[in-house]
Amino acid sequence: MKKPKTPYKPLNFTRAQVNHMCDLMDAGASAKDVAEQHGITRHQLLGMRFRIGRSKSDRRVIDITAPKPGNKTKPCLRCGSTKPRPKPYRLCKECKSMEIFGGLYGR
Repeated sequence: MKKPKTPYKPLNFTRAQVNHMCDLMDAGASAKDVAEQHGITRHQLLGMRFRIGRSKSDRRVIDITAPKPGNKTKPCLRCGSTKPRPKPYRLCKECKSMEIFGGLYGR
């Protein structure tokens, strides 16, 4: 028989409480046992442990707003120019201004 999921509740733990949970885990208690004692899920406990810097994993925080390395602009569909331009635009300014209605691939 499956155990019912722990209902979501906001995490209002002090830093001392989180450190105590981490100390219990360092002493040999499993993350599941410590989480059940405090009424949270194992994933929430591991997340708190990671955020205060007591995680043993080698994960690192990834900045999702940082530009991806090596993100090159695609060449212009007409002339092949690789000048920087906004991502959705595939024609450079020169090609757009030459013939607006001349066809996308035509020269």
